[in-house]
Amino acid sequence: MPALQLRGFFIGLLSLVALVCTLPGSAGVAQAQGKKKIVAPVVVAKPRIAVLYFDYSGNDVDMGFLRKGMAQMLVTDLSANEDLQIVERVDLEAVLKELKLGQTKAIDPSSRNKIGKLLGARYLITGGYFQFRNALRVDAKIIDVERGTTKSFAAQAAPDDFMQIEAELTRKLHAELLKLNKAHAKATPKSRKLTAKRKKSPKVAARTVARYGRALDALDKGKKKLAASELETVTREAPHFKPAIDDLRVLLR
Repeated sequence: MPALQLRGFFIGLLSLVALVCTLPGSAGVAQAQGKKKIVAPVVVAKPRIAVLYFDYSGNDVDMGFLRKGMAQMLVTDLSANEDLQIVERVDLEAVLKELKLGQTKAIDPSSRNKIGKLLGARYLITGGYFQFRNALRVDAKIIDVERGTTKSFAAQAAPDDFMQIEAELTRKLHAELLKLNKAHAKATPKSRKLTAKRKKSPKVAARTVARYGRALDALDKGKKKLAASELETVTREAPHFKPAIDDLRVLLR
């Protein structure tokens, strides 16, 4: 082949290669091979969960305050799982005052729904408690506000070992909340600790927790001196009862 023709052949070949490289899709393929597809994470809002005061229909005035102590303990323990958004008890108190339900021993379904809406809660935890013979029984339930479904639990023990009742309720409630809301509440290491059986806590009598509830009631009413006095009594009766110890420390700052 003459040199001129050979040169023309190579020029034509180079032109053809250049044309192919500029065709649509060629660069895209190269870019697709060189870059990974970026997918934005889907952020799902955590459901709000409100622990209401449990109903008490007994005549023992002191035991009536157990509802506040128990509610605060459940709020604290369930909040240990960062995947669950638990409504603070002070927010519940504000709504109860707004609805004039602060001193009500039992919350009816209609009022309960209003409380849930004002708190923006997806789930409501409520129930009741009573004493019989030598036992204290607590019945609890989780109400799904959107679906109208209910899941019930129960725990009971001797009145002088309320910690056993509260620990059992916390474990059952936490496990069920994870089931109800798998998309929101993933089983993190912290949440697994709640679901598993915890190390048995020293005994604390139900009446001592009720006195703790009385202290919280005094705080809700702005009576700090009375609250401090009640908390000091609780810490003397149960030196290892952390909720009272922590609240007293904050109050005395």
